[in-house]
Amino acid sequence: MVLQTEATGAMGNPAPFKRVTKAQLAAAKELLDISAKAGRHLTFQDLGRGRAGRGTILEGPEKVRIDKQGQTSSDEANIQIQVGELGTIATVLVPNRLILGQFSDADQKKILEAAVNGLVRSLGTYERESPQNYRVTGDP
Repeated sequence: MVLQTEATGAMGNPAPFKRVTKAQLAAAKELLDISAKAGRHLTFQDLGRGRAGRGTILEGPEKVRIDKQGQTSSDEANIQIQVGELGTIATVLVPNRLILGQFSDADQKKILEAAVNGLVRSLGTYERESPQNYRVTGDP
């Protein structure tokens, strides 16, 4: 089965909609622009940092960051875009077998693209004030 992203349900406790600025939403999108030639953006290696750990993977402007929030009971990394102390604006769950396994460069790119797609889709639902969590499924 090819890699896909699917919505898994409503995001619990998202950041308050009216307190997240347009600049912060733009900063989040910038961190997800994996085609960028300059600037810092999410990489495949970022996804696998700290298997059981929690913490910031990547920091951007406007107090926007990508965090790993530990593991789910299904052995998935819980990766979120957070805004300062306001909370979460996007979530994707990625199976650890995909981010910790040995993959070719081409497959790593597919896995990263699927994770980013999940975060982009989740962020889009946040912008529409109906925030959803997403999950990566399948294999490269």
